[in-house]
Amino acid sequence: MRRRVHFAPARGTIGRGRADRTPAYKKDRLVRRAILLLALCQVVWSFGGVIIRWEPLPPSTLMATALLISGSLLALLTPRHRLRLPSWRLRAEALGFGVANGATNLLMATAVTMAGIGNASFAFASLPLWMVLVARPLLGDRVPSRAIPALAIGAAGIGLLLLAGRGSESGDNVLGGLVIALVAAVIGSVGALAGRRLVPTVGVDATAAWTMLVGGLVLVPFADWRALGNLVWWVVPVLLVWVGAHYILAPVTYNRASVTAPAFVIAVATFVNPALSPVWGAIFYGERVTILAVGGLALALSANVLLLLTLRGARATDSATELEAEATPARAMAP
Repeated sequence: MRRRVHFAPARGTIGRGRADRTPAYKKDRLVRRAILLLALCQVVWSFGGVIIRWEPLPPSTLMATALLISGSLLALLTPRHRLRLPSWRLRAEALGFGVANGATNLLMATAVTMAGIGNASFAFASLPLWMVLVARPLLGDRVPSRAIPALAIGAAGIGLLLLAGRGSESGDNVLGGLVIALVAAVIGSVGALAGRRLVPTVGVDATAAWTMLVGGLVLVPFADWRALGNLVWWVVPVLLVWVGAHYILAPVTYNRASVTAPAFVIAVATFVNPALSPVWGAIFYGERVTILAVGGLALALSANVLLLLTLRGARATDSATELEAEATPARAMAP
């Protein structure tokens, strides 16, 4: 009687055939839809500076209100079991990332009122650089030497931005606003680690709910709640629509679309926000940005893309090395 021999598939290949059988036109359609959604989210976020510069409320009150409303609504929409943080470490991380989120929003709102919409967004575009310099080392990630040229380009872009802030015509204190926006980018880079630390455990929606709600609670002592009583009635629905689009719909849509979009597309999509911000500033408030500021932005965004490609290449090399090490014993055991 002949004995049947079953061969188990190689590790890492399970489920790969199912993905490979997806028609190419469906993959292209998903990628195109992801690109449109990512760009749309950036457009929504770029319009946030218009609301902040409009100043229907003081910056601290506006940010506290927006974060509390969005965090509370996301908490209501998220299942209770996902909102639970089972360990003290997760609670401490949620608290820390929430504080960073609140501080980032408050500092950016202050920077917009001081330096203008375009200048503040230009400085905040350096956030990926600070993630490599500050955030990645906090997790124990080694910064590869191949990333040094990209970091140097980004540093040159930041220098041009600060140089452009001297003597600029837009805003009350452009140089001070640019410095505050850079500090916001540094703190925001640490807050961005919430996606890597909390999402694998509690999920995207619960992470957003915790960070926004804690960020809003942190800003409560700095808010002037009496200003809410001075709002004109028609301003309230405008602010609610903006909060829903900026803090709820756009983040959720962005997280969903980034799953199917290539990494390079995600990097290019970040160009939309700083490119549109000075346009809104010029249309609504007559702001102007200097050639030096545009050059600084170009260098900063170029450094972002170069960093992404460099770090992605390093990860691909490491993954290929690991796969080769795993496959070597299997080849040795084969007849």
